[in-house]
Amino acid sequence: MMNIFSRKNKLEDELFNMKFTAKTLLRNAKKCEKNQVAQIAS
Repeated sequence: MMNIFSRKNKLEDELFNMKFTAKTLLRNAKKCEKNQVAQIAS
């Protein structure tokens, strides 16, 4: 029975990490686009 809960916790942790990573990647992509536009403009 504990094995099921352990797996669920691991999956929830993995899901959280994936969501966090996705948000970080999107944030970094926006920064890169902003920098690219600034470089082109200057």
